[in-house]
Amino acid sequence: MTSPDLTVVLPAYMEEKHILQSITRLIDCLDGHLITFLIRVVVDGPGDRTADVVQEVNDPRLSVIQLENNFGKGRAVREGLANCTTEFVSYIDADLDLHPAGLVSGFRALLNSPAEVCAAIGSKVHPDSDVFYPLSRRILSKIYKALVRILFSLDLNDTQTGMKVFRRAPLEDVLPRLERSGFEFDLELLTRLARSGHQFIEVPVTLDYRFSSTVNLRSGLKTLLDTVGLAIQLRRTPASIDRNEYR
Repeated sequence: MTSPDLTVVLPAYMEEKHILQSITRLIDCLDGHLITFLIRVVVDGPGDRTADVVQEVNDPRLSVIQLENNFGKGRAVREGLANCTTEFVSYIDADLDLHPAGLVSGFRALLNSPAEVCAAIGSKVHPDSDVFYPLSRRILSKIYKALVRILFSLDLNDTQTGMKVFRRAPLEDVLPRLERSGFEFDLELLTRLARSGHQFIEVPVTLDYRFSSTVNLRSGLKTLLDTVGLAIQLRRTPASIDRNEYR
């Protein structure tokens, strides 16, 4: 039996009502594109029956990891990516507001890219993306993207969209050094990969925005402070250390 092509990590929190639909949609999409895969659902703490619903699905390609506490999406993704054996690994938000076809695009883009390209990053601002969300969100998103470019010098237009595909080998080098467990996990991961010499490509996504969350002053301020804090932390670690760590 040949090894699967791709591991997909689904970080999930309080997704009891939607997780079965998300899993079914993901499996149908990957099977339809003839991609062999494993799915790891990482449930970020107790609170509902998300883990139980996943365990009731009779598919050997599917597994579940239950975290003892609610640590944050970044920690859930890190736990899911650890000890993978497939050549390519990925993660996508468990609500599947992002269409799983983006994983197919990212996987195929990496297959046809040189080895120094380590990741395909889903981007809402890619010219081929199909995205609609409120004007207020778009304005805040543009401001945040500009801040990220200034603070982190990443050659990316979108770092926070919750769909990414990686070559496993370079990711394994970086994972043990990651410290962040919240939304800024993506930024830390991509910055450390870039500082160790790896490159990225951006791929389009299709977003079915459900308006299920709100942005208020408190959460916006926390986002700003956490982002600046990460930038300060990374600047205290010379880029040469990141490069030398993996050689």
